[in-house]
Amino acid sequence: MDPWHGLVYFILFWVALTVGAHTFNELRRRRNRTGKLQRLQAEPVEQPPQMPDGRPAAPGEAIRCVMFELVPGLKTWVVAIDIEQDVIRVRQSARRTGFRIPRFDPEKSSLIASAWRTQVTATPAAFIATAKRGIGRTMPVLIVRVPGLQPLTIGCDENIGFRWSTSASSLRFWWRGNVPWVTTPVYRTLGGDWLTLVEIFGLAPYLEDKASTQPDPGAREWIASPQDLNAAAKTGRDRRGVAAWFLIILCAVGAAVFLFFGGVFSSGTPTTATIIECTGHSCLGTWNINGVSQTGEIATGLSHAPSVGSTVAIRVSFGEASTAGYWLLIFAVGGVFLAFSLLVFVSTRSRTGSLVGMP
Repeated sequence: MDPWHGLVYFILFWVALTVGAHTFNELRRRRNRTGKLQRLQAEPVEQPPQMPDGRPAAPGEAIRCVMFELVPGLKTWVVAIDIEQDVIRVRQSARRTGFRIPRFDPEKSSLIASAWRTQVTATPAAFIATAKRGIGRTMPVLIVRVPGLQPLTIGCDENIGFRWSTSASSLRFWWRGNVPWVTTPVYRTLGGDWLTLVEIFGLAPYLEDKASTQPDPGAREWIASPQDLNAAAKTGRDRRGVAAWFLIILCAVGAAVFLFFGGVFSSGTPTTATIIECTGHSCLGTWNINGVSQTGEIATGLSHAPSVGSTVAIRVSFGEASTAGYWLLIFAVGGVFLAFSLLVFVSTRSRTGSLVGMP
């Protein structure tokens, strides 16, 4: 009954399952993203808004803001928001992934939805990237809601200064005040289009632009309402991944095994043993239980090996003898597994519905 051999197999099993869980989680994430885009594309296209006299609203000169998938698959979905005087139209096109930034192709695009400008709303949000919070980098997010479409989460990670910096402090834009946390945004846009969207939806006073040298006397901090938090949560819930659950369960099982063995060894029959010889952290000794002399191996753990001929207090359980240092070591290993399981459980808790400020 030696838990240390089991620890070796446990670690190997843990590594194999963790790698498999990461792979499975990545495949599931890509499948879910593709499914979301297909459902968005399959939404029935609303008819163009009608004028009060029943005439269709004629397309005027539009401001076009283009955004593309943050994590492209075999095809990159590119979405354009055409903002006219009274109408907003959303179009979508796809192109095969390449090394260049995908461009919007009007001739191959399809109309997804259209609505009056007064029907389209936008609110600030943010994505704070960590090692376990999906892919991408920290960036401000704009949640655009168009009737007939799922909310569009649009991020902008344009830098000020060094172009390839991944530090949050190098971001050009960030919201003033605390805004709702969202999962990794689906779309990314460049700084010019991002600023256009922010200004059109009346959110410019709440946005800090580090590239601007002019003071903004009308700057205000965004105060998120409960409705903003609920709306942000609907764009995607932050759930523990398969890898996190594997770590939690495996560490909990490891803690249970070691605490069980520690309990078994510590609750054995108490007696004293005479040491015959010692090698490393294991000794050979003799002891008596109920008048019967026994000789066997005594596990001493990490404690100093007793000298030959000395007597030590031991406990014997199922024929296995051990000193207090041994089963205390087993309890300590079990406690480490339990603490790590709780740490992963707490650190991967959902952030959906929480507020975040500038990182």
